[in-house]
Amino acid sequence: MLKLDDILFKKLPDEYTSDLKIYASNNISIAKPDKFITNVESCFNNYHISIPTVTPPPTKIGNRVYEFKANRAMVLNPGQPILVTEDVPTKEYIAIVVNKKFMQEIAYNACGKTDVQFILDNYVVSRRLMNSIEEFIYEATNKLSNFTLMLDSLSIQIAVQLLREIDSNITSKISKKVYSDKPHINKAIEFIEEYYNSNISIEDLCKVCNLSPYHFIRIFKQETGKTPHEYILDKKIEEAIKLIEGKQYSLNEIAQLCGFISQSHFSTVFRKRIGISPSLYRKQL
Repeated sequence: MLKLDDILFKKLPDEYTSDLKIYASNNISIAKPDKFITNVESCFNNYHISIPTVTPPPTKIGNRVYEFKANRAMVLNPGQPILVTEDVPTKEYIAIVVNKKFMQEIAYNACGKTDVQFILDNYVVSRRLMNSIEEFIYEATNKLSNFTLMLDSLSIQIAVQLLREIDSNITSKISKKVYSDKPHINKAIEFIEEYYNSNISIEDLCKVCNLSPYHFIRIFKQETGKTPHEYILDKKIEEAIKLIEGKQYSLNEIAQLCGFISQSHFSTVFRKRIGISPSLYRKQL
């Protein structure tokens, strides 16, 4: 299994590692640090993904300083040095290390290429990826029967999700579902389908499509008959109905899982779209 000393080119001070929670399989390690590593240049020989829960301080990667957002994923390729000089308070966050050879093998099986280079940026994290991470931590913590087999399976899921969700030099070779005959709009809809339960902004969608807000909104409505906001709400309601019919979650939990700001907001949108409240819809099942 991946060990901390195998993950870093340079050993980190004990203050960062003594109480660090690490959950590991043969190919992936997931840690939950409660502080940012400051004034120490770290360099990973595997792929490293961070999902901070608060806005991290300015971060120097290579010769450039980046400013990242909370609850967004940042990916470092093997050999990229990272340095944080400003110390800020943080909460426990997710740090993932994926074995380089393992990621290359997954990429080869997915598209026939092994030299994966992720593009350094801030990425919305899908519920699917977070579910896989949470299941990984659960299995590594509880060590139920055949847990190593489960961890190996979840490692594959996490690696494939990263290849799907994080832009890289092989993104175009990963098969994607076609929603529109216009490539720009297809990218936007694909993004919405994956991240509907996140706080998607027009800025996020324009960045995916490489279009100006005015041009994007006009073309999107021409293609779909809806504004981006309407399309996102309809997707949320579509997924909410599936969860209501599954009868596994409370309405408040469904509101959170589908990305509504509150149960009240969920009920208001549901009633406008479906004609009845979520609670009445559930009663009628």
